[in-house]
Amino acid sequence: MENAMEIWKEIKGKGFKPDLLLYGTIIWGLCSQNKLEESELVFSEMKGCGSTPNHFIYTTLMDAYFKAGKTKEALNLLQEMLDNGIEFTVVTYCALIDGLCKKGLLQEAINYFRRMPDIGLEPNVAVFTALIDAWKSSRSFERVEKRMREMGMELDLYAVYFLDLGSFSLWSGTASAKILLDEMIGKGILPDEILCICLLRKYYKLGYLDEAFELQTEMVNKGLITGTCDYAVPNART
Repeated sequence: MENAMEIWKEIKGKGFKPDLLLYGTIIWGLCSQNKLEESELVFSEMKGCGSTPNHFIYTTLMDAYFKAGKTKEALNLLQEMLDNGIEFTVVTYCALIDGLCKKGLLQEAINYFRRMPDIGLEPNVAVFTALIDAWKSSRSFERVEKRMREMGMELDLYAVYFLDLGSFSLWSGTASAKILLDEMIGKGILPDEILCICLLRKYYKLGYLDEAFELQTEMVNKGLITGTCDYAVPNART
């Protein structure tokens, strides 16, 4: 939304009384433009007029605070939600956990993650991904995988994530990738051809040519990919 503040001034100038939907739209527009001070002004004005922000407005502003490095302000909004009896949603927790993880407050993020079932919320892929990103930046794959299993993550959620091209480069070797791939297949979770090709390309890039050819043969036999070795990595072996 462009020129959100100008639109807001025009609306007020015409004497319209904003409702929660309009307040939320304007605040979202300002936050998306990184105009945090202006969004705070609208937020304060809304409360001053007797309107109670809903979870969408709180979450939008909280996410903006985290992105601006204002962790304290973000957590103050969370407490305000609690004080006002505003029901948390998965989106709220996603913004909270992601914000804490990106600020290096991993233990705090885990604490909030563990509270989700207590209030009837089921973590989604975005929540898991935020935690995985934080863990994998400073821990080995084996420790991350163990922690995810302890937290009850489904195999298909993290297997696809760790078998992707970016995460694979953080591993100490290829053994973990093969074990995880075998477990996926054993549980009936079949990686698509794009994921398989990405994995094979990484094997070649790291110099594991024999393992790559062996793995590709297995993938072809199981119907995960089609074609020859050149299909995955042209001119990989002469």
